[in-house]
Formats: sequence, C-alpha cells, structure tokens
Amino acid sequence: MKLIKNLLFYIITPILYLFSLIIWHNLLLFKKYLYNRKDNNSIIHRSLVAIYNIRISKKGSYIGYKAILNDIPVFPHGILGVFISDGAIIGRNCVIYHQVTIGSNTLSGNSHFGSPIIGDNVLMGAGAKIIGKVKVGNNVRIGANAVVARDIPDNCVVVSTGRVIQKEETLDNRFYSYRGGSWGYFQNGKFIKDESIILSNSVNNNK
Repeated sequence: MKLIKNLLFYIITPILYLFSLIIWHNLLLFKKYLYNRKDNNSIIHRSLVAIYNIRISKKGSYIGYKAILNDIPVFPHGILGVFISDGAIIGRNCVIYHQVTIGSNTLSGNSHFGSPIIGDNVLMGAGAKIIGKVKVGNNVRIGANAVVARDIPDNCVVVSTGRVIQKEETLDNRFYSYRGGSWGYFQNGKFIKDESIILSNSVNNNK
C-alpha cells in the first residue's frame, strides 16, 4: 500500500505542478489555499505542499504554509530572501521588505522558545530579524537590520543598535506606491488610491 501511495505521489505531482502555475500564480494565495484545506493527510495535499515549497524556494525564500497571515502583507521588493516560520502569526496591513526573517527559537529550555506574533500595521525594514516567542505590538517600525528578540510595545521604533524608541503618536506604516497613474497605499491586500500624500509632503517640504 505504501509503495502504491508513493507511486501515485510521484505521478500526480508533476501534473499538479503545472496546474498550480495556472491557478495560483500568486504564491501567497496558494499558501492560503493549503492552510485552509481539510484533507491534509491526503496524497494530493502532500503533493501540493511539496509543489508550494519547490516554487517558493526558487525565490530564495521560505514562507511556511502553516504560518498565519491575517491578510496578505505588502512586499515592496517581492518575497525574495524572506523567511517566515510555520509557527509565526502576522497581523493585518504589515509591510515586509526583502531579507526579513521572522523565525522560531527552537533551543530547548530557552525562555523565548517558539515563534513571533506580529501585530497590525507593522513595518519591517530590509534585513530585519524577529526571532523566538516574542510579541510585536501594533504600529511598530523595525528598522533595517534590526534584531528583535524581546517583546515590543505598540507605537515603537526599533533601530539596528537594538534601541527601542517609544512614540506618543500612532505611527502610520502604510506603504505608498504609484500605480496606474495614481498614488495610493495598500490595506487588507487592496490598493487604495490616495492623492493626499502628495499634498501632505508638499506642505511639509515647504515649511
């Protein structure tokens, strides 16, 4: 029986690979489908997981299909070099730049054994690393190459030296981009047109 199952696995996997390229061009939608599947012990599920891992590894990345993404984060430079552990939880409207690691601590007996929980509206700069069972609050900015291995409260800025700066105001971490002839930002995985950013920056620059 095991031999038959293995033969079926190797027969259907190439077929499903081609199917996945057509149906799930967006790898994060593919991941969402896998996460929501119920028959996770079936041969088809095993094949789809193997295909997902192959496709995402070609990006030099790993985003565990069991990781919980409350919506699709914004990846300004694509998912190249991004690592997200299977146990991680990421909130809404997060911005993740290239080479970010959101990884588990698997050292036995360590007080931070486990995976990160990231709040809403968190911006993670290029090369940032969030490791272990830590909780990052809402509206946090983690600077490029900063390392986070402890809890971070809401509305803080973490810089590469490890310093945490508490802000009194709520930080706006929306990622603005110019698309289709309009400026806007991403929210809940959708592009929202917002030309006010141009006026706001113009006023600030003239002060």
